[in-house]
Amino acid sequence: MSKEISKNYLDEIIERKANKRIDQMLENLCGAFPIEINGNGNLSIQFNNKCGELSGTSIASFNHSFGLLNNMGNENELNKFTNWPEIREKLFEKYKEDETDYILRQLNGINTFINNYDEMG
Repeated sequence: MSKEISKNYLDEIIERKANKRIDQMLENLCGAFPIEINGNGNLSIQFNNKCGELSGTSIASFNHSFGLLNNMGNENELNKFTNWPEIREKLFEKYKEDETDYILRQLNGINTFINNYDEMG
């Protein structure tokens, strides 16, 4: 059964799509990061002891959530040590606007079709 289209439903869809784009961007960034194999076989490049609290933390981890960047959706370290929350919010707002514009273009196309169909009689 399909859901009735309402403003709240459209807002949910737009926000879900914006978050998905951010998650995909992080996953792509993590996947493109140069990697090496450390002693325990996990793929990672780690911060050294000059980085204080970050020392021993992987810059990027794959299929694990312990890295600053990871493909598991864990943003805790990124939030703690960077300005990621501010950047994420700006990206979220931009992507919401992009998704809204996309939906409006689609609706305008439907509107044009209906108007042209009505004119044909």
